Amino acid sequence: MNRVKQSGFTLIEALLTVAIIGILLTVAYPSYRDNIERGDRALARAGLVSLSNSLEQYYAENNSYTGATMANVAHPTTVPLSGGTAVYTLSLTITDSGGVYILSAIPIAASTGSTIIYTLRSTGERRSGAPLSISSGWQD
Repeated sequence: MNRVKQSGFTLIEALLTVAIIGILLTVAYPSYRDNIERGDRALARAGLVSLSNSLEQYYAENNSYTGATMANVAHPTTVPLSGGTAVYTLSLTITDSGGVYILSAIPIAASTGSTIIYTLRSTGERRSGAPLSISSGWQD
């Protein structure tokens, strides 16, 4: 009798492979998302520092922050990823008769899973946290 040698995978081998891939994805995906969100938050902080530098240049030219807007300091109002998707919105508030500014980076819920809001004042004070509980410093 001639036996024909069959090649391929058994059902058990295929199921075991799928189970192993599922376990690996369950472990790896949360770490991947965490790294993406940390990168988004770093972009938000960098956007605030860049806007702060633009405002300091405006102050040097005008001796006040009064009249400064995102448009006349030539700064974008959002922080985009390399693909162009906006992940944070930047806002500018001028207080104390033009002597102090407050910058905020607010996450866009549809683009990022982050709920951390970053603020930067002209005094150098940096804060981060959820909308109702602002902590000191820029913690990641």
